[in-house]
Amino acid sequence: MKYVLDPRFRFDVSRSIYKGMLRFLSVQYNFDYAVQPLPVTHFSTEFDKKGNAILMWQPQSDPLEPTALPNKYIVYTRINDGGFDNGILVEIILT
Repeated sequence: MKYVLDPRFRFDVSRSIYKGMLRFLSVQYNFDYAVQPLPVTHFSTEFDKKGNAILMWQPQSDPLEPTALPNKYIVYTRINDGGFDNGILVEIILT
């Protein structure tokens, strides 16, 4: 029970089950698969001189799954108490 309540353990177990099911289905139905990338790391924001927010992050690699590398992200925005928009597609810029 010690590990069942740990969110990191729960994430690892659920991701393992997801990847196992994805691999099984790809073999069963003969299609290529791509695993969902891991959440970003090193997320930060800063404001430019015009008051615009600049978002920065680093993609997190999955050493056990080479297909889990992202090449684009969708950034959703929300203003005040309104709903989120449909998102903006953002290319990865490596610095």
